[in-house]
Amino acid sequence: MISQEVLTKKIITDPNYSLKDQKLFEDAISFAKKVLSSKKRIAGDTLFDHNLRVAIHLQSIKAAPEVVAAGMVHATIRFVPEKELHDAFGPLGKEILHLVQGVEDITVIKNKNLKLTAEALRKLLLATVKDVRVILVKLADKLDNLADVNVLPINDQKRICQEVLDMYAPLAYRLGVDKFKVLLEDRAFKILNLSEYNKVSFFLDHSKQD
Repeated sequence: MISQEVLTKKIITDPNYSLKDQKLFEDAISFAKKVLSSKKRIAGDTLFDHNLRVAIHLQSIKAAPEVVAAGMVHATIRFVPEKELHDAFGPLGKEILHLVQGVEDITVIKNKNLKLTAEALRKLLLATVKDVRVILVKLADKLDNLADVNVLPINDQKRICQEVLDMYAPLAYRLGVDKFKVLLEDRAFKILNLSEYNKVSFFLDHSKQD
């Protein structure tokens, strides 16, 4: 696993972002570390580790700096007052709080509509979540969670991966984020049908050599 120091440096020094953006990332990292570094995940790492990787995923698609910052601090409002998050980012506080709240709202919408099909829930999210930047953060969050989904019981793994194929990958496609779509499908398909995944991988590898 890549260390926090390496991930932090990668986020702050990304050449696609200005010095002003990089200062925003530093502030977001400091805030997330303070709030989340003691919060353990089932996978054994911390929510802070997870959020660092979410920010990296968002930078990989050149997301706007406020979106990267929101990915870095998402979930913090579960543990601190909203005002504390708002006040930590000066003029951008309102916008970052809005994005973080939006990510939490997706969880609420899902929990209130458990009987809906994935397609119906996807349409509901697109209709309800007016700011697509919120969905970008959620996609990056889901992408990182998939990386260690194997720590869960097999039935939960398959349920989550099927949800990814039915809902989150199509959302990424709808938003034009092909990189996320491909990665989500690849990671989910590997869990759902490993033998078929290996066959496809073998075929693709040999096709490149021909």
